[in-house]
Amino acid sequence: MHSMGSKGPAEKTDLKTLKKSISSLLGYCKKYVAVIIIALIFSAVSAILAVIGPDYISDLIAEITNGIKTTGIGMPTIDIDMDAVNKIGFTLVCIYAISMVLNYLQAFIMNLVASKIGKMMRSDITSKINRIPLKYFDSHNFGDTLSRVTNDVDSITQSLNMNVGTLVSSIATLLGCIVMMFAT
Repeated sequence: MHSMGSKGPAEKTDLKTLKKSISSLLGYCKKYVAVIIIALIFSAVSAILAVIGPDYISDLIAEITNGIKTTGIGMPTIDIDMDAVNKIGFTLVCIYAISMVLNYLQAFIMNLVASKIGKMMRSDITSKINRIPLKYFDSHNFGDTLSRVTNDVDSITQSLNMNVGTLVSSIATLLGCIVMMFAT
């Protein structure tokens, strides 16, 4: 019986396989590191801008509320500084528009990079399958092998496309929300 801290042979093998797989994936990504970093920066800035937006909405509401004053008889007098409201409103539109554009660019870049990495993987896998001896396919179904390859590459490209940007955006949103909570 193994103790809590020890790992069995299967666990060590799985860890080696995981490290090898990650290393191989990073090898494919190496060519696109600069572009991926730019996409991740776009994602982080987009998330931070989305977190800053509600602070400006608060300022807008405060400006409107300050412009509405009630008199002793209950009739409100309205003296809203429309220049300040317009300035805050324009700033809000700019913040959300820039956030949207950066989010779109991040998604576009990651989609393009994931597609190119998937194409390289498929090309390498095709070369490898062409080098496999025919006797391998006597004991393994070619369709099953091809299906596994296709599904695995699709899973990897989909993860690169969706999850990497979402992870950075979520972390930036979390950190931004914490900062805004303490600032507020």
